[in-house]
Amino acid sequence: MLAVIEKLGNNQGIFFTPEIMSQAHISVGDEVFVTVQEGQVIIKLANQTHDSYHLKNLVAHNSSNEPPKKRTVGEYVGKIHISDDFDAPLPDDFWLGEADEK
Repeated sequence: MLAVIEKLGNNQGIFFTPEIMSQAHISVGDEVFVTVQEGQVIIKLANQTHDSYHLKNLVAHNSSNEPPKKRTVGEYVGKIHISDDFDAPLPDDFWLGEADEK
């Protein structure tokens, strides 16, 4: 299908025909995960991707309706250690993604 990217408000988009929607097994309102790989735009249903994360699954639910525990000053003294170089600048290879390759 040949499609034209059109302006939609402040964004751009493509309109899908009902046939394309049917073949892709997607419907209006479905959550999709959009990625770009090697110059190709890939659209998958969010529930079909293994690396998508839904906020509702990441946030813990408090089903007991108990208020959260109050924090007190000094509660964690001696239980937490912060490294001496905690706020030191990170090396350039970290920012350039080269640290991941080592």
